Amino acid sequence: MALRALLGDDVHPATKAAFSKAGLTDLTEILCRSVPEIVAQTGLKASQVADVVCRLSLHAAPKPSTAAHLLTTATHDPISWGDAGLDRVGPIRTGHLIDLCGESSAGKTQLALQLCLAVQQPPECGGISARAVFINTEARFPMSRWHQLAKHCAQRYPSLASIAVSDNVFTNRINTADEFWMFVHEALPSLLSSSGVRLVVIDSIAALFRADFALDESAARAHVLFDIGRQLKQLAHAHKTAIVCINQVSAHVPEEVLPSFAPSRVIPALGLAWSSCINARYFVRRITSREASVQAACDVERQLSCALAPHLPEERASFFVDNDGCHSMEQAGIT
Repeated sequence: MALRALLGDDVHPATKAAFSKAGLTDLTEILCRSVPEIVAQTGLKASQVADVVCRLSLHAAPKPSTAAHLLTTATHDPISWGDAGLDRVGPIRTGHLIDLCGESSAGKTQLALQLCLAVQQPPECGGISARAVFINTEARFPMSRWHQLAKHCAQRYPSLASIAVSDNVFTNRINTADEFWMFVHEALPSLLSSSGVRLVVIDSIAALFRADFALDESAARAHVLFDIGRQLKQLAHAHKTAIVCINQVSAHVPEEVLPSFAPSRVIPALGLAWSSCINARYFVRRITSREASVQAACDVERQLSCALAPHLPEERASFFVDNDGCHSMEQAGIT
């Protein structure tokens, strides 16, 4: 809405003209500036500027809402992991910023690729009939693996037999934290508004911030993480989208400081700054055949567990990866 319309007829036309002449016509830009800054730009009195800022603040502030209204309007659609056994841990939800963390080769990217297929299924099959965006920060998009999954998806997911699944997954490569900040604030909002995307995968969030910030720049890194986390959560809520950020882990942590859910001597990367931004966290771990009782159907057992979620209990499920994707041991009949 135009600035003049927001201010109404109670503000003198000369005051509105002064704001327009100074180029201050955007609500967010005005509210992010101090009163002395606006006084210097417009030449108005501080009392006049303060009055305008107060009126605009009332328009920007969220309106009060009842609990009944929130219950009827809030929609957090579940998105299946693509396997009923894995869904026992808890499907991911739209409107949430989700952290999927684990050690290298644990199976995080495999689960994320399967989510890109599952989201395209109709609601009765565990999806939401939507598209996905896959952002790579460490390597190129795993095209050969994707083609392998797409080739077998019609057999595993009959509801996708008539859908060109690859046409519904957008990919992008981002190399630096600065590029990622620009993408999150400029390109992603436009993409979510116009393309039917309701799943965003970032592989991985930790690679950007571990490489671009030195050890003595923790404060600056936390500031950028908070800003990006805020923007991602806002986009997830506004567009009813699930945003999954693949995260790395840090090893060699003393046992006494490990959270109860941690399956081994590792903790998620990026520290408390990132942990305070997310809505849910899932842990993926890889169990060698020496540790696990597995049959010949697979030589490596993996485990997905819900580590943090306000709507889910602490749960876990074992799975393996083959040409078709990720399968829970429970569904495959492996004990």
